[in-house]
Amino acid sequence: MKRLFKNKILIFNSISTTLYLLGIIGYWTFMPKYFETQFHKSASTASLITDTRCDYFGWSPDWMQKLTDIKVYIVVYGLVGLVEGAVGSYGVATLTTIEKRFKLPSHISGLSVSSWDIGLVCSTFFLAYLGNSGRKPRWVAYGTFMAGVLCISNVLPHLIFGAGEDAMSLAKSDNSSDQVEQESCVLESNENTIAAILLIVSNLVLGMCSCTYYTLGFTYLDDNSSKDKAPFILALVFCIRLIGPTLGFTLAAKCLKLFIDPTIQPKITNDDPRWVGWIFFGIGNMILAICMFPFPKRLPNASNTSEGLENNSKGRTIKGSVGLACTALGIISSGIVISYFKPSPRYLAGWNVLVESLDVLGHFCFAFFGCPIGNIQGSWDLSGWNMTQSCNADLLCDDDIKYNPMCADDGSTTFFSPCHAGCISEVLNASMVYVNCSCSADGIIDKGVCPVDCNYNFIIFLILLCILRYSSASGRAANTMIQFRLVLCFIKIYNFIYI
Repeated sequence: MKRLFKNKILIFNSISTTLYLLGIIGYWTFMPKYFETQFHKSASTASLITDTRCDYFGWSPDWMQKLTDIKVYIVVYGLVGLVEGAVGSYGVATLTTIEKRFKLPSHISGLSVSSWDIGLVCSTFFLAYLGNSGRKPRWVAYGTFMAGVLCISNVLPHLIFGAGEDAMSLAKSDNSSDQVEQESCVLESNENTIAAILLIVSNLVLGMCSCTYYTLGFTYLDDNSSKDKAPFILALVFCIRLIGPTLGFTLAAKCLKLFIDPTIQPKITNDDPRWVGWIFFGIGNMILAICMFPFPKRLPNASNTSEGLENNSKGRTIKGSVGLACTALGIISSGIVISYFKPSPRYLAGWNVLVESLDVLGHFCFAFFGCPIGNIQGSWDLSGWNMTQSCNADLLCDDDIKYNPMCADDGSTTFFSPCHAGCISEVLNASMVYVNCSCSADGIIDKGVCPVDCNYNFIIFLILLCILRYSSASGRAANTMIQFRLVLCFIKIYNFIYI
């Protein structure tokens, strides 16, 4: 029976992985046309203003615009990661309680936990595809709000069916072997089946909702932060998120000290193996979703700190999706190989050394990949790079003018700033609009750097990335097995902390 269940799991994983790869093929088929359209489309003044304003379904008061700051986003986004990390660790800590309450076999509870990862893997590409061209914070808000709803739905089996007959009997007697009527057994069996289905479906959809945080949220953060500060900002967000698992385990420990029904005074203590703790989690996700919702499509200062290339978002989306798929394939295939061939710890350790060495070498090779530098308007002279031409000489552009790239109508020449493009500026609703650009044939230029063709290098980079992610992930199962098998049983739990 166990072997049959394992085969079903492998078949399910294979099907989901195949669908994921087919999605990637569809991405490469249809997305180039989409991005080509985006690159050569000039945004109107109204859309530029709308895209940089906070709002709730069109309600956009001026006082709310003070929230259009990367610092505010970092705080909200970091708290979202903290709560999601707490949700995951809380679910793991309360797993045995759920098993005892609903009499779930280990393979069902394991499937419930794995369904989170299955939902995450299967939905990453599709949600990233849909959200990449839209308002990323709003997609993150939708996913976060739904995650909060699903956290509550995980408690529904307990709210619907109560504490259960076993818990009620413990309040009457400390002998858990009382006879139960046959009708109660049948009813309890149906309750347990419904509870298992609810838990699996909730965790599956919960994994789908959480992928917006990792894909769209990080992309938005990087797009709207300066390149020199981005590493520090990402590290700060990771540090905030790392508090989440600790918070989840601490909350679970406190909650599980309470009996599953706080109104009942059982005649056993929480040291008794029959103790069933209280399963609970708050609505922090919903509150944070409301805070995340009003963030604009792009922050007002993003044009001064970002190069404006939509290819960056595309590259990060593809890299994250493909990398995740290869990592999943590596873990699954290595688990199958280890289970079938049963290699010795010496061979497993040797394989880990090999794949990690390849990983270091591959990342060193990444230094030689890159895109060609775009054509910046100007020429060399005795004083250096001179960007003054006859079309912009009358504007007397300062040498210390802020970098604000503009793309000419030919799509190949990038001007350092609107001044160097010969544009006349005027203020409209606190947004700068550039018109009558003398260095452009028709006086129209697009905001941002001109697109650069880098598809070939990017494909080579993706192939190498897939190989590295697959090989590196194939060593994770081996590494985990070594750390579990080569330690004494009583210190195994401490060894798990470092995995």
